[in-house]
Amino acid sequence: AEVTAVRKSGDTFQLTLKDGPEIEASAVVLSIGLQGNPRKLGVDGEDAGSVQYTLDDPDEYQGETIVIVGAGEVH
Repeated sequence: AEVTAVRKSGDTFQLTLKDGPEIEASAVVLSIGLQGNPRKLGVDGEDAGSVQYTLDDPDEYQGETIVIVGAGEVH
């Protein structure tokens, strides 16, 4: 399901689904699209060393503040 919003509420997360109700979850897994075929945004800096297109080792980013940007799917 496509999630349009995620809010932390105590020890759980409240997820708003695009075509359905709001649901509660104890954990959230982020699905970031088709691996091996990243869709770049076409902006300056997209090839900077701090920009990542894969998440090989999530533990590497533990305690970090990150921003996730999606360009959407092409159909």
